[in-house]
Amino acid sequence: MAKKFRTFKMNDLLYELVAFGKDFSLADQGKVAIFREQNSNSYGVMPVAELGQYLSGSKNNALLEKRLALYKKRFVGRTDVYAHRYYNKKIAKDIYAPVVTFKDGRPQPEHWVPLTDNELKKHLIGQQFLGFYPMFPDNTTKYLVIDIDGHHEGDKWKEITNSIRSVCQKWTIPVLVELSQSGQGCHIWFFFKNPVNAVIARSFGDALLKVTMAINPNLSFKAFDRLFPSQDVVSEKGIGNLIAGPLQGERRREAKSVFVDENFFPLRDQWQSLENIELLSEKQINILTRNLNSQSSFHLFEEQEAQTNLLKEPMQINQPLAIIRSNALYIKKDEVNRHQLTQLKWLASFRNPQFYEKQRLRLSTFNEPRIINVFDETNRYLILPRGIEDELAGIIPHIKWVDKSISGRKIHAHFNGRLHSDQIGAFNALINHRMGILAARTGFGKTVVAAKIIATLNVSTLILVHDKELADQWVARLNQFLKITDQPFLTELTPTGRKRRKKVIGTYFGSKRNRSGIIDVATIQSFKTDRASQKVLDQYGLIISDEVHHDAAYTYEQIIKKLHCKYLYGLSATPFRRDGREPIITMQFGPIRYKTAPVDEKTLLKVKRTVIPRFTSLGIADLQIASASINQNYKMISNDDNRNQSIIDDIKTALSEKRHILVLTNRVEHLHRLATTLKVKQPVFLLYGGQAEKQNRKIMTQINQTMGPYVVLATGKYAGEGLDIGMIDTLILAMPHSWKGRSEQYLGRMQRNLVQKSEIRVYDYVDIFVPMLARMYRKRQKTYEYLHYQIVDDNQSQQAGINFFNGHYQKAILKSVQSAHQVMVCSNKISGFILNNLLEKVNDRLQIRVLTNKVTSFQKRQFLDRGVSYTLYDQNLPTCVVIDQKQLWLSSDIGFKNNTGIVVQINQPQLVKKFLEMLTQSIDQLSL
Repeated sequence: MAKKFRTFKMNDLLYELVAFGKDFSLADQGKVAIFREQNSNSYGVMPVAELGQYLSGSKNNALLEKRLALYKKRFVGRTDVYAHRYYNKKIAKDIYAPVVTFKDGRPQPEHWVPLTDNELKKHLIGQQFLGFYPMFPDNTTKYLVIDIDGHHEGDKWKEITNSIRSVCQKWTIPVLVELSQSGQGCHIWFFFKNPVNAVIARSFGDALLKVTMAINPNLSFKAFDRLFPSQDVVSEKGIGNLIAGPLQGERRREAKSVFVDENFFPLRDQWQSLENIELLSEKQINILTRNLNSQSSFHLFEEQEAQTNLLKEPMQINQPLAIIRSNALYIKKDEVNRHQLTQLKWLASFRNPQFYEKQRLRLSTFNEPRIINVFDETNRYLILPRGIEDELAGIIPHIKWVDKSISGRKIHAHFNGRLHSDQIGAFNALINHRMGILAARTGFGKTVVAAKIIATLNVSTLILVHDKELADQWVARLNQFLKITDQPFLTELTPTGRKRRKKVIGTYFGSKRNRSGIIDVATIQSFKTDRASQKVLDQYGLIISDEVHHDAAYTYEQIIKKLHCKYLYGLSATPFRRDGREPIITMQFGPIRYKTAPVDEKTLLKVKRTVIPRFTSLGIADLQIASASINQNYKMISNDDNRNQSIIDDIKTALSEKRHILVLTNRVEHLHRLATTLKVKQPVFLLYGGQAEKQNRKIMTQINQTMGPYVVLATGKYAGEGLDIGMIDTLILAMPHSWKGRSEQYLGRMQRNLVQKSEIRVYDYVDIFVPMLARMYRKRQKTYEYLHYQIVDDNQSQQAGINFFNGHYQKAILKSVQSAHQVMVCSNKISGFILNNLLEKVNDRLQIRVLTNKVTSFQKRQFLDRGVSYTLYDQNLPTCVVIDQKQLWLSSDIGFKNNTGIVVQINQPQLVKKFLEMLTQSIDQLSL
């Protein structure tokens, strides 16, 4: 008679329980159950403690429900959205994605499916893989997870995990360590009594990682990017990063996705461990964060300046230390302790501004590191960037420098020029150091200072630039200011075997690869990270990089890190970057040794600096433009006939005044459109990157030979840097931009030969009806103020009935409202100014209507009490006030909130009428 076995169901398959046994490899594992698939010889084993969830019966069902409730309590963040794992054929790997509804066979990305208990059960028994979103919509979380992944070499992830665990034990921090689903990494879990702000949770994680780094320098800075939640805030429609749910059934049977001990063996009772883990209160988290931070003396590169005396730091390196000075600074790891090693790594690292900017804007920070490190390391050496030599000297009092830099060959160059007083100051500041940066405004004469440095040091020199046009300018200037008595050091043969003719100032770019070995000018793009390039670079004792701010780009930085020269200098008019990574520049080239004033004070009284804003009507007929992308806006600008005609009119006005005009845009098609429309007798020149190099060079020569007024139409990318045209006195910004570095570069085109100019003028086209573009003008305006430009109205602006306010506009708006009969207020948000100031003007004579995105219950009551009507609209809105359908106040300051933004008062009834017609056509329920 066949023996009957107890059966149970798992993964929709029927199994028979055949025996119990003991796992002798794990002494604390307890009993294990042996089972087989019914009607087969396929056997399996699982701990008895886990078997209960599959056996039928009320007791086991109750246990399952209890565990399900515990699982949700510990791990499930948002329940309105969750993710599942699926195989993506396109990239040939498993990925997680939010579960969404489908319509007509296509996924609806923002229509999430809520999480159910049944889905959780499938995850726990192994039928699917789920991911959870730890960030609640109010930016709180009920746990923090540190992901120590297998990107660490070998088994260092185990060592790092146990280092974090030991810190937790020392500070009595309750923690559970989960072996990841791959089995090659860990998730370190900290659970909270109540949801806390993600900023608090992540600050706690940062502090814990910094203390761990002190005992284990193998902990990578990447760990700071592997905290879950992965950001401090999420956008209104965002869900943040997900984390894979632990205790996944299929992986659990492989002893993965389970909580483990110090030896990475599964804990005996997973559920008991999960239930018994202590939960941290917000008060405990704050205390722990404060105490952990007090134990860390690590400072990032940009924080060093805030230290008044680095020698008072508790973790200074007192022992004598040998540092090899070469292409970088080499320190033997075995000559410093773990804490000192980590301190040095922090010194060569800095916060990534782009990460925090994206976080501020509530954008995804995926793949954006929080901390950027500029050091390298081998098994033997910590390799620091050579530009932090001064910082090291402040921390380490007893350094033995071992100089292995390359001195280069002796040359004989004589300086033919003469330095003015400011240039002498810059020269002295640089020549007294082996490294450093000269930050000098356009027109200062950086190349002259560089020539003086070359003639003083008299060693083989390489000039690095980033485009061929600038390279040609350097060759011309060095030939002008230097007299060289050497013959070229290098001898090369032509393909026919003849000796190649060489000049004393050689070139190494494009087809002009003819170095002299004395002084050579090269584009940095001509070099690679190979042996051949290294051989060339090692022939110079002095290297000067022009427009050095470009060298923070990864590909350029790799070349800079290969330079073994004894002397290394950088030059720039704008030693900062849009991505905020300028610390890389000073780490590689040394600190800014000399910085000029933004404007030559001697010219302030002699040369008038004016900006004439032209307020366009672009976007007045389309409310949807407020939601358009930047590229859509650029395209619309290029095609706007009225706006282009305004540019043409200003060009003609400036030509009639015998001015020399540079028109800048960022679209080649816009360039050609303007050139086609412009019909004038004076010369018109076109410069842009897509045009042949030979043609551009020919045009540059023609421009500099032209005596009378002319127009240069150019792309900003081509003409923004290094455009060597001395007579430009008028700049027309035909396309908007915002970054201050670009503004300074563009304005710098007028800074040359100021002694021959009485006025330098900018025409700036402000698209005030497009919120994005209006905000861009506000940023440009700050640069104008910084560089001492005056914003003025010319006759055309005054006749147009347009008044411009740079902040301090609220009183003027309220004064206009006092005598009004009908007012419409339009804004995405209802500010205090709108609610408390504007609405106070409501009376029997005055009617106010509000158009906005959202109204709170308090605001509704205020509107009702004051008889104010409102209309809701779910898209972007301009911030404006319309008075009696005749006067329009338009602002870049949302809700007129801060009294600091740009506001334009438009007194053109026809234009205001057109604007109101656009609003009524765009918003169905709005009638005026």
